[in-house]
Amino acid sequence: MTLRPDFDLHDDVEDGPPADGPETPPLAPNKSDIEIFLRDYVGTLIHVVSIEPDAGEDDPGTRGRYFGDAVGDAARWLAAENAGGRNCYWTVNITAVGLNRKPSKNNIAAARFAHADIDPPKGKAGKEKDSAAASLGWDKNAALVGLLALDLVPSFVVDSGNGLQPLWRLTHAPKDWKLIENINRAIAKKLGADSCFNIDRLLRVPGTINWPSAKKRARGRVPVLARLAHDSGRDAIYTPGPASARLPADRRRR
Repeated sequence: MTLRPDFDLHDDVEDGPPADGPETPPLAPNKSDIEIFLRDYVGTLIHVVSIEPDAGEDDPGTRGRYFGDAVGDAARWLAAENAGGRNCYWTVNITAVGLNRKPSKNNIAAARFAHADIDPPKGKAGKEKDSAAASLGWDKNAALVGLLALDLVPSFVVDSGNGLQPLWRLTHAPKDWKLIENINRAIAKKLGADSCFNIDRLLRVPGTINWPSAKKRARGRVPVLARLAHDSGRDAIYTPGPASARLPADRRRR
C-alpha cells in the first residue's frame, strides 16, 4: 500500500460544498497516511518532533522522540500530539540513536535526503502576505509543475498545507554532510526557496494538520492537512557527488 498523492495537477480547486450541502467533518490527523509515509518514505531511523504553533523551535516545550524502526508507535505518537494542537515534523536526516529532543547539527549522524522548503512569496517587510494576496501572487500548482520539470526531479514532494517541500533521496547516507548542505543551498537559490539548507531541518509530516500560529490566524490562515503532492517512484534516487554538479538544472531551458 502506498500513500496516494492528493495534489492533482489537472483538477480545478473547488470553493467547497454548496451552502445547503453536508457539513464538512472536523479536521483530524490521518494516522493511516502518517504511518504509510513513515514506512514507505522515511523507512527507518525515525525521529520526529512536535511544536506548539506559537512556540519557537527552541522552546522548552518542544518535544522530540526517536522511534527507530517502530513505525506504528511513531504514527500513534504523532497523531496524538497533532490532535492536541501541536505541529508535527520528521527529522529529514539521520539522528543519533535514542535522541529524545529536537536535534541540532551535532546530533546528525548522516544525511539521507537533499531538500528545499518553498513557501508563498513574502511582502516587502518580509512578512507573509494575507491569504487573499498570497492566493493571487503564488500558484502552488505552477510551482509543482516547475519542480517536476527539473532535470533531477524530486523523489517526492510534500504539500505542507502552506507551501511545497521537495526531497531528493540519496543513494547512501554520507557522514560528511556539508556537501548536502551545499546542494540544499543550490536548490534554494535555483528555486527561490526559503533559506532552509540546514542538515538538522524538520519538515512537515503528511497526514498531520498544519496548525497556524495566532499571527497567521489573524492574517486569515486556517488549519489544513499536509499531504503528499507527488511521488516520482523509487528510481528517483541520486548520488550526492554527481548530483551536486547538476542539481537542479531546468530542462525547459535547453
